[in-house]
Amino acid sequence: MLAFRNTLLLAVLTVGLFAQSSHAIMIHDGANEADYIAYGNTFPSNGYVLPYIGEQAYWGSSAVVIDDGHWVLFSGHQALIDNNNPSTLYDQYVFGTGQNALSDPGSLYTATEIFVHPDYGGVYHSDLTLLYFEDAITDVTPAVRYRGELQVGELLSIVGSGSTGTGSSGYVDGGFQRRGCENVFDSFNIGGMFPDYTLTTYFVPLGDPDYRPLGGLTGPGDSGGGWYNNDGLLVGIHTGGTGPGYHTASIGTGLYEFNGWIDGVQATVPEPSSLVMLFTGVVWLCLLRRRRSA
Repeated sequence: MLAFRNTLLLAVLTVGLFAQSSHAIMIHDGANEADYIAYGNTFPSNGYVLPYIGEQAYWGSSAVVIDDGHWVLFSGHQALIDNNNPSTLYDQYVFGTGQNALSDPGSLYTATEIFVHPDYGGVYHSDLTLLYFEDAITDVTPAVRYRGELQVGELLSIVGSGSTGTGSSGYVDGGFQRRGCENVFDSFNIGGMFPDYTLTTYFVPLGDPDYRPLGGLTGPGDSGGGWYNNDGLLVGIHTGGTGPGYHTASIGTGLYEFNGWIDGVQATVPEPSSLVMLFTGVVWLCLLRRRRSA
């Protein structure tokens, strides 16, 4: 479907959005929240997904447009009504490109198909979903997936939408606003507790060796948001964390383990232009045969 904006739709969304618990990037004590918002907006490929049951929309997930604009990647658990049951899908999924799901929703696109990772086992376990859109998302430049290997100590940026808070206050309702933070990549799999593709950063205060001025911590509403390396390439998708507060972790799913799955799914869905060419070719062959038999 084509992108659309609808004031009545947004009024319906408001009821569903506030019915859901959601939190986003937590910031440093005394920091300027506008700096985190501005930083998040340097990653416009990072939007949000609203799942629907009937005509009712609910807050679903942060999400990232990738590759050719026909695909959106986000967390598996946020695609499901029951996190423990991958067959409990919503009726439809709508992707929004704006920086704020309520006050600046951007353009809205309805997904054509959904692909939950076949090995999905809950949060932290193959926690990925792909959405396919027959009409490409053209409002924003899609993220490019990183296909190399991450190194501990790199700087990673994490982007998500939802509420906020500080290291001391805990989560505070902030209104589904896109924010971004920058942390030092600390470890894979948190000492063997999670799969090897699990990425971890910690939210640390001033005085810690890994302190960053835009350091932050993710929360439940950030699931599905992008993790980016210092070149702006997409390296992971947010899946969970141990917060709130300082010295707690943001946890992501590293894409280096899943790029093959993404490529494979994309190969099963022909581009609309390919279908047009195939149809044109079939018609041409039929006409040619008719002429020869005349």
